[in-house]
Amino acid sequence: MPSSLRCTTSISVAILLAFGAPSVTPSLADWGSLSPLGAFPINLDEAPKLFEQCSRSAPKPDGEFWIPSKTEIDRLEAELAVQITKYRRTINDPRTFDRQYRGQYVGFVRANTRYIYASYSPDAYWPSHLPSGKALVVCDGGPNYWGIVYNPATGQFSELQTNGR
Repeated sequence: MPSSLRCTTSISVAILLAFGAPSVTPSLADWGSLSPLGAFPINLDEAPKLFEQCSRSAPKPDGEFWIPSKTEIDRLEAELAVQITKYRRTINDPRTFDRQYRGQYVGFVRANTRYIYASYSPDAYWPSHLPSGKALVVCDGGPNYWGIVYNPATGQFSELQTNGR
């Protein structure tokens, strides 16, 4: 792993090891940007389904679910965009990162702490047949489909997981 990743991003090897390394090692280099279309809506009754991913690990809530506010989602996306930008500057890679991702966001409680689970898919691949409000769970799809946990109290990310290849 590049030393620049260990030093400059809050999504570090230490965090991945602390929360369990995924079977497919995620890389911020695979990420594009977040879609200007914003979040794909999810209904509260669909929230538990977002944690039942079939091709990646997902967090294990032990408390209530909630739908994050627009302000919470905007903050998460802004901080995630900063992390992606920091990483891009450190890798000196000529590839372009032109994918845009759309997320679904569900708040959850674990060990009496509130978190937000963000599940991302390429904007171009959002199925038109998926009714608004339904959870999107994609089996396989490779690292184009990924999830990450955000702590809104600290602004820290953890548990980055990508779908299997």
